[in-house]
Amino acid sequence: MEFRQIPVDDVAFQLTPVATVRLAPDDIERRLGVTFEEGVDDFGKSDAVLLELGAGNQYLLIRYRHSPDLDTDVHGSVRAPNVRTLVQEFLRATDVRETELSWQRDENSWDGS
Repeated sequence: MEFRQIPVDDVAFQLTPVATVRLAPDDIERRLGVTFEEGVDDFGKSDAVLLELGAGNQYLLIRYRHSPDLDTDVHGSVRAPNVRTLVQEFLRATDVRETELSWQRDENSWDGS
């Protein structure tokens, strides 16, 4: 796996939802060897982890505690050229399979530059 965990507060770029993984934070912690941080924002209490990949892109994995699903949302950098590149980079670096995604952002809705 080709990433490092950094503190959630060290996010360097504007991030936007790019995918949802059918894994709960506990499952991700076991598989990736990371530790989710507890937090709270305008949307409520959450568990999140910030990953930085070799190319410097950051990915925030977050699950809000009031969510009825156990899925975890993946947010990626809006500076990427397209959403497909972001999702594929995340999948390769974490060994998450594409079949484990329950949602993926539509390329036509991408507002990255």
